Amino acid sequence: MIGIAGNFLPGFLFSWDFFVWTAQVLITGSNTAAGQLSPTLAYWNHAGAYTYFPSGVLWTLSVELAFYALVPLIFARALARRRLLGISMSVAAIVSLYRFWNRDPAYGPGEIDDYLWIFLAGAALNIYWDKVKPLLSGTAPLLLAVYVLLNVFHRTYSYQDTNLYAVMMTLLLVATTISCAHTGVQISTILKRDISYGIYLWHMPIIWTMGVFGWVGGWMFGLIALVATLATAYIVRVNIEEPALRLRGTWRRQLTSSA
Repeated sequence: MIGIAGNFLPGFLFSWDFFVWTAQVLITGSNTAAGQLSPTLAYWNHAGAYTYFPSGVLWTLSVELAFYALVPLIFARALARRRLLGISMSVAAIVSLYRFWNRDPAYGPGEIDDYLWIFLAGAALNIYWDKVKPLLSGTAPLLLAVYVLLNVFHRTYSYQDTNLYAVMMTLLLVATTISCAHTGVQISTILKRDISYGIYLWHMPIIWTMGVFGWVGGWMFGLIALVATLATAYIVRVNIEEPALRLRGTWRRQLTSSA
C-alpha cells in the first residue's frame, strides 16, 4: 500500500482518469485488459496530469500482481519440504522463457511471460545464497565493469531480444544486482537504517513531479532528484515504515498469545 500511495497518489489527486486506469490494472491484473476496457483514458495517452512519464513502467503493476499469484505455487512449502524447489523454479523459468521467445509479435513486452524467468533467476540466487556467496559477495564492481564493457565494446542488447546473448547479459545483470545488495553494506550501518526500499518507491514520483513542472535535463536535475529521493526515503523509513513494522510485531504477538 505504501508503494501504491507513493507512486500513484499524486496522480489520483490531479486526474480521475488516472485513478480509474490504475484501479482497472489492479483489479484485472493485466495491463492489456485494462487497455481494452478503457483505451482512451487520459493517463494512457499522456494527456492527463502526469504527462511527463520518463520510464514507461506503469505496466509493471500487472506483472507484479501476476507474481503474487504465482509465487505461492512455485515456492509452495510442500515443494520446499520435498526439496523440489529448484525443480519447480527451473520448470517455471523454462516455460516463461519459451513463451517469451514465442510471443505474438503484435504484442509488446508487458506481461508476466516476459519477466518471470528474470525474477526467478534473482530468487534462486537469494535462496541458494550460501552456495553462490563466494562468487557474488563483494564482487559487484567487477561484475558491473564486465557488463558495461560488453555493452560498450562488444554489442549492446535489449532484454526484449530473443537470443542467447540477451539471456546471458540479462542473467549477468541479475547477478550484478544481487551482488550489489551484498557489497558496501556498511553504508546501511552508517545510516543505521536500510533505505533501499524507500529509494525504489520514491525515486520515480519525485522525477515525475519535477518533470511536471519542467525541471528536467542537466546535471542539476539529476543531483536534486538524487538528494530528494534519499531524503524522502529516510523520512518515510523513520516515520512510516518502522512504525508499521513495530505495529506488525505487536499484532503478531497478540495473535500468538490469543492462540
